[in-house]
Amino acid sequence: ILVPIVVFIGIMQKPLIVHDISIFFVFLAFCALTTAISFWAGALFWQDKRRHLLSILGGNANTGTFGISLAVLLLS
Repeated sequence: ILVPIVVFIGIMQKPLIVHDISIFFVFLAFCALTTAISFWAGALFWQDKRRHLLSILGGNANTGTFGISLAVLLLS
């Protein structure tokens, strides 16, 4: 519960620099590329909607234990 508050306060106190904004776009491009690769790789194994789940999990950087458990549950 405290993490969003601490992150928000930290962001509000830091001056905005172009370099910081560019990091966002680099990670956005990386996640989009990872999603596209995961979607293509999933299409090799599944022809139904399960490949969409794989691509979402591949592009999301913070799935952790929840995403892996959800994938195992839905694909079992």
